[in-house]
Amino acid sequence: YIYDQGIYTFLSPHVVRIESEEAKDLLNEKDLLILDARKDEEFRTSHLQGALHSDPAMLDTIPKNQALLIYCTIGVRSNREAQKASEKGFQQIYEMKDGIIGWANATFQLIDLDGQPTDSVHTYNKSFSPLLKKGTAVY
Repeated sequence: YIYDQGIYTFLSPHVVRIESEEAKDLLNEKDLLILDARKDEEFRTSHLQGALHSDPAMLDTIPKNQALLIYCTIGVRSNREAQKASEKGFQQIYEMKDGIIGWANATFQLIDLDGQPTDSVHTYNKSFSPLLKKGTAVY
């Protein structure tokens, strides 16, 4: 149950944890602001098209009625970020619980800093790299 709700957001009614397939569908249906909750080095390796690299002050500059899609590597840091967004008053927060690794494994497009498609995924560390089934692990 906690995995479905998230360790940080199991009491947050405004956070919906979704798989990458659901996220892809939502991106086609809703105006979502995509926030990448990973470190700069990870973001620079690859990210979802349209994603912004999140920083701690960013949530203070975004209108609270903006729907958010937040992701990280495997759904821990994004869950923490989703909790912060909920505490700051955001009402529509979608968190990708399988992270960028799930996105890559579903063979959805990732881009590099130049906006070019890439199959490289920063897996946070070597121990998470076996989770990446489709793509090139970087750590």
